[in-house]
Amino acid sequence: MNNLSIFLKKLSRKSKTAVLILNDFLIAFLCWAVFGPPLSILIASNFEGNFIGLVAANYLSFLVPYFLALVYFNISGFYRPLVKFFDSRDSIFRCLIGSLIFGLSWGALYLIQYKILVGFMATILLQSILLSCVFYAFLQISRDIARIILYPVTIMANSKPIIIYGAGSAGNELYQTLKVNKAINVVGFFDNSPELKGLEINNIKIYGKNKHLEKLVISYPGLEVYLAIPSLSLSERREIITDLEGYKVAVRSIPALHEVVADQRKMAEIQDLSMDDVLPRTRVAKSDISFVTSCSSY
Repeated sequence: MNNLSIFLKKLSRKSKTAVLILNDFLIAFLCWAVFGPPLSILIASNFEGNFIGLVAANYLSFLVPYFLALVYFNISGFYRPLVKFFDSRDSIFRCLIGSLIFGLSWGALYLIQYKILVGFMATILLQSILLSCVFYAFLQISRDIARIILYPVTIMANSKPIIIYGAGSAGNELYQTLKVNKAINVVGFFDNSPELKGLEINNIKIYGKNKHLEKLVISYPGLEVYLAIPSLSLSERREIITDLEGYKVAVRSIPALHEVVADQRKMAEIQDLSMDDVLPRTRVAKSDISFVTSCSSY
């Protein structure tokens, strides 16, 4: 499997696109063979027919719909996204429309070819939609499997354990950025909101009690807490830091990614926090603040 992964990664962009098209062709054929005429006719004849012969007799009802779907996929840019950063949510509409083109055009050809009676049109329509749904599911799953095989998430043995304090949009933005850094291991989220109790983000558990944090500190020496709640007031920030000081963990304030992009806050604002940073009358000197100079941790 590792050799195959290395081979595929070395292919040119055009070759990789050709592999994806071949993959989709095989998926489309499998879906059509199982949910289209070949298997349906074979079942209706109590398996007395010849499967290869049925495929040969009905090949146009596969090739024409697949060609139409392929044309749409190329025009819509379905093959442009990089597999490494593939997210099924980004391609949901393009994949869905292409799958419907494949399934519904098959149904239309089938009705024309066999002159199906009006009473059976609803059955063929349902079969077409089923074919579309199965084709859609297999297309999306194949991309996710390819991404996992070719670009598995790996963590270095001496990676830095991190807890993201805040499981909102800013916390998720931070996780999406940190997960590509092999030197950082996000071991969990911390958020005491009752609505998030027992939930997960990308298979990362959300902890909500101080006893959980205490166990994590013991399990992961050198644990750091990244505070990812930009909307916190000064009093709320002071309260959180007070709670965390007892666990002797480093606390760092992380601006939301959208704020950095909008230039509302600078990367230099990623800093170690202590109570001195949130007490107005005991501000520390600027030279005493330990800034994070590496952007790779965000």
